[in-house]
Amino acid sequence: MKDYDAIIIGAGIAGSCVAYNLIRDGYKGKVLVIDRDVPAGEKSSTALSAGGFRNLWTTEPNMKLSTFSIKEYEKLQKEEKMNIGFDKAGYLFLKNKKQWKEAKKIAKTQKKNGVNLDILTLKEVSKLIPDLNLKKVDKEIKEFFGIEDLAGGIIGHDCGFIDGYLLSTSILGKAKQEGISLKVNAEVTEIIKKDNTIEGIKTKQGETILSPVIINAAGPYAAKIGAMIGVEIPVVPINRQLFVATSPYKGTKFPMIVLDNGAYMRSELEDLLFGRANKDEPVAKEVNGQFLMHSDKNYFMEHIYPYFLARLPALEKGMSLKSKWGGLYEVNTEDHNAIIGQHPDIKGFYMCCGFSGHGIMEGFAAGKCISDLIIKGDYVTLPEVKQLRYERFKEGQLIKELEVI
Repeated sequence: MKDYDAIIIGAGIAGSCVAYNLIRDGYKGKVLVIDRDVPAGEKSSTALSAGGFRNLWTTEPNMKLSTFSIKEYEKLQKEEKMNIGFDKAGYLFLKNKKQWKEAKKIAKTQKKNGVNLDILTLKEVSKLIPDLNLKKVDKEIKEFFGIEDLAGGIIGHDCGFIDGYLLSTSILGKAKQEGISLKVNAEVTEIIKKDNTIEGIKTKQGETILSPVIINAAGPYAAKIGAMIGVEIPVVPINRQLFVATSPYKGTKFPMIVLDNGAYMRSELEDLLFGRANKDEPVAKEVNGQFLMHSDKNYFMEHIYPYFLARLPALEKGMSLKSKWGGLYEVNTEDHNAIIGQHPDIKGFYMCCGFSGHGIMEGFAAGKCISDLIIKGDYVTLPEVKQLRYERFKEGQLIKELEVI
């Protein structure tokens, strides 16, 4: 006897998109979405993200997943009238002289895969960002911060940013209207498995909920879910920091600007949002079953601000920090790409996790792929996503993405 035909663990962008696509694709079974928090709550990776979306990648699965998702998000806002803050403001990657030759080569491959982009000279970049300092950076600054002189830029025109909170809650809300069930503040503590077949879950509240299908969309907690049935999922929680500051460029709307050292900035209403991955950030500490998040003003002043100050000198006088926060990346330690598919040896255990910061960018398409697998038995819509199957780790078929920030 089963309570549900499918249980989705996680109500962030991945879980919400699985639920939405199952309903949209005509799935007749009963679906439950369960989350340890509330949808897009204060600990949600989706809600705390920078909200960027782009299809400027170097691997086929990432280009296909993100291009598909971007088109669907645009439809949600325009046709479904969902208020999700979808904004094709663009994504501008600034490249230094050492990176420029390879960047142009990659851009040509991206164009062949249908990515709408332009390769910009420095003169063209300066027209887009008039205050950008194109002069040679002071030698001492270059040596201290590892800054190189710029050579050009790649801009993705179908890229931009979106409100992660509004996106995931709107998609989940629509799925709920269409009949899926939602259980919040309910932590999964056990997965019931007989032999190699999924049978259900148990929660911290003592409930037993039976289902032959479980989709692990638990984000930074994905590895903990896998461990409940002896499945090693190479995903760890890594803290990332974001900062919002006042903008001296009143009335100017910036695209997402990614510098040659990985620091990024975009417009946030009338302000500016900044971020940069800390390459030395350790795995997040766990206290009472929760992974901790943090933010530090000194990190902004020492590891983000100097890079943009060297490029945008007006920031020195007209900017002040307004807010900061930390959020969790679900980092796939093997190849920094998503894990999408059913476990090869455990019937009914699906994974939609490990996005490593690509969750919003690829979430809708990933949800569609899981829906295809459950309903049709194969990756029908995006067959390229088979490359992101769980088995690739054992097979040594890792997907090496070069444009991860």
